[in-house]
Amino acid sequence: MSYPQISFEGVTPVFINMIDQGLVELPVFSIYIDRHVNSEKYGGELILGGSDPFRYDGELTYINITRNGYWQFTVDKIRIESSTVCANGCQAVIDSGTSNLVGPSSDVAVINKLVGVITSNGKTIVDCDKISNLPNVDFVIGDKIFRFTSKDYIFEINIYYEIECISFFETSYSENPIWILGNVFLRRYYTEFDMGHYRMGFAPAK
Repeated sequence: MSYPQISFEGVTPVFINMIDQGLVELPVFSIYIDRHVNSEKYGGELILGGSDPFRYDGELTYINITRNGYWQFTVDKIRIESSTVCANGCQAVIDSGTSNLVGPSSDVAVINKLVGVITSNGKTIVDCDKISNLPNVDFVIGDKIFRFTSKDYIFEINIYYEIECISFFETSYSENPIWILGNVFLRRYYTEFDMGHYRMGFAPAK
């Protein structure tokens, strides 16, 4: 679902092909991932040619993309309690093929320290009894706050009949200091990809 600039071997991306053939009303697609894990209809929704206002609250906040060909945009800052990372702005991409919130090691280290993460066998573990008291993590995008509570960024998993609580904030080992916002972001925020206007729209998902 990318722009043609980064397509493999110059092959026209499927959605671009659909636009060129007039098969969609608008050069827009959108992604919704159901946050309610106990829902009988648990899953998601991909709309080609528009978005579904019944899947989100309020209005979409639109952000211009900053790199031609990519769904990349500017995050103004990231706040957790009285601390700030990405203080002078940083770049991020939305990637439905990524599960976690993946960021530069220096930023993630600050966040996980404030969350009380302990690294064990490569896993970022949090005391499950403290989840309700963990701080919010706020991504400021377009001067608006996109908040993640501990219920959003901590995942409970049953391993050999024991419950472990894992932080979804993951360190990137890439030399490129960019945030990759995966399905944790998409579950919390409905996302519209507007190819015609080179922008993205976010709103709290229902």
